[in-house]
Amino acid sequence: MSALVSGLIISSVMVPTKLFYIAPLAAILSKHIIKYSGRHIFNPAGFGLLLANVLWNIPLSWWLTTNVTIIIFFGIFLAYKMKKVGLVVSVIGTTFILSMIYSLMKHQAVAANSGLVNLFFVFFMVPEPKTSPVSLKSKVLYGMFVASLGMMSFVVLPQYDFLMVSLILGNILGVFLRKVR
Repeated sequence: MSALVSGLIISSVMVPTKLFYIAPLAAILSKHIIKYSGRHIFNPAGFGLLLANVLWNIPLSWWLTTNVTIIIFFGIFLAYKMKKVGLVVSVIGTTFILSMIYSLMKHQAVAANSGLVNLFFVFFMVPEPKTSPVSLKSKVLYGMFVASLGMMSFVVLPQYDFLMVSLILGNILGVFLRKVR
């Protein structure tokens, strides 16, 4: 089931290319090779997408984000069922606040960068059960950290997909936050 979900996410985000196999292959390998205490560290789809984006310059299109109604409906349902509502709210809230601050710093309209809140990413990638924390406190911290890294990546590393950078770096923190109760 995990491979199917990773494949669907990768195919929903990555631009079709001759190197289409890079992201799924990296996702599978990361899940089985890069582990800590018997668990994979990285969101497999996120790892594969970031690797394809950074090493092979394969752009990510996030085409699935166009159907906002379905994403919100299923996203809320999924966040509730997985008990990840605190995580989702912390990512959305932190991203929105930081994007407003960034807009003000750039002398833009306050909501100029509010589009940085990618609901598909927030609802379906960040709360991945194996790589996101379990306790409410750690979920909120993790969400704030991922959102903050996303904004920093957006500003400092514009050549890479800032969402994937923030997710993979957040996954590293997630290893430590799993111990927080």
